[in-house]
Amino acid sequence: MASGLRFPWPRGGRPHFPWSLWWFLWVVFTCLDVQAQETVSQESSPSPVSTDFPFFSVQELELGGHLKTRLGLNVPASGSIFHAIESGTLWDNQNELRLKGRCNLNGLAEIEAHNESFLVWSETQGMLSELGEGQGGGSADVLTPQLLINDRTRLMNLTWTWEEGKKLYAVNRFDRLSLALFPSWGVIKAGRQAISWGNGMLFNPFDIFAPFAPTTLDRDYKQGEDALSVQVNAGDQYGDVQVIYIPRRNVVTRDVSWEDSSVAANYHLPIPDTEWELNLMGACHYQDFPMGAGVVGYMGGSALRLNTTWTHLKQEDSGFLSLVANVDYGWVWWGLNFYGWVEYYYNGLGEPRGRYAEAVRNAPLRERLLRGELYVRGRHYVDAQVRVELHPLVNLQLVAITNVVDPSGVIQPYLTWDLHENLRLNVSASLYGAHTTPNTAGWMSAEPVSPTGRPTM
Repeated sequence: MASGLRFPWPRGGRPHFPWSLWWFLWVVFTCLDVQAQETVSQESSPSPVSTDFPFFSVQELELGGHLKTRLGLNVPASGSIFHAIESGTLWDNQNELRLKGRCNLNGLAEIEAHNESFLVWSETQGMLSELGEGQGGGSADVLTPQLLINDRTRLMNLTWTWEEGKKLYAVNRFDRLSLALFPSWGVIKAGRQAISWGNGMLFNPFDIFAPFAPTTLDRDYKQGEDALSVQVNAGDQYGDVQVIYIPRRNVVTRDVSWEDSSVAANYHLPIPDTEWELNLMGACHYQDFPMGAGVVGYMGGSALRLNTTWTHLKQEDSGFLSLVANVDYGWVWWGLNFYGWVEYYYNGLGEPRGRYAEAVRNAPLRERLLRGELYVRGRHYVDAQVRVELHPLVNLQLVAITNVVDPSGVIQPYLTWDLHENLRLNVSASLYGAHTTPNTAGWMSAEPVSPTGRPTM
């Protein structure tokens, strides 16, 4: 039986060595980075690569990281199923330390590693745990995705959990750990890496590998997947193609299972003598077979995008259509820079109005909700964003997402202020509403503060 990469630590133990090691490396790397910057600034030109080690040089080593702390509060709506459990304000706090390293080996290969540590206190998570226990003890009953990151189905187990209670969560993990090779014809990359396909703004039918939730505002880092990726670049005339293989483990047997794995290909072709591009994709994903086509182009100063997929469901011997279309545009008003978009999303797997409770018995929809692959139960959604640059260091944006059939939706004001060269303040809110009662609206699964970077419910 194949086994993933694991350290021999008991689940309930409190190993301090990894934490101490990473803090030590952080201090050392920071000092080395400062010294390297000071050295380069004193010279008129970069120093040549050392001939003693032609395959590796310090000049090709990039080190960095960030520390984020988030404070959030949730107020359950009156009359909702959440209000029945907790009528007061729910407080959440998430602290994240990400250490990053990238080493380029003279253009022949590249090693990348991101380690992240989380310390989360979430009263929202505690409330959702009580909700699951009250409805039979399983998250499948409330159709919430995996709220806390783990590697139970990934090929490599690179997550070490120190505490996982109803409200407190402490974990250290690798979100990137990969080796890339650069032959003359393309790129070969193996290991934990981010995979992003498609041209959707908030909804993305092409992106079937750990997509962002539509309500996620902080999208700096997409969750990594253990994959083998091969990209072949044939030039502008013939385009490029990327083929990926993502092996996964069965959550029960812990063996690598073909039925839980994915193989996919994406072909990208710039259309000659035009400003349009064509994308084609196909995959075998958890035994199902999604196929899709998309176009991107420019017209009248606006960018137009259309992605559509048809997924054949093997067990049901049926299929469903998904589609997203958007247009964005930038303009100047009152001497300020504005940017905005409008997007329409159709979810053919969703339930019609008045039947959202049937999602529990809709097996393909339920599976995708629990995997975090889909986040809505309905069919027709429209989202829009307007962003204005109030100052070169201050940006304000307003995002609105609505189920046009109910209607139900969310409005998200979001302020970004660069206080210093290495210090940023983000302030946001998610205001949910529904014409019907919130627990029957075709809206998104609950999303408390968690290491996925997802906001409120």
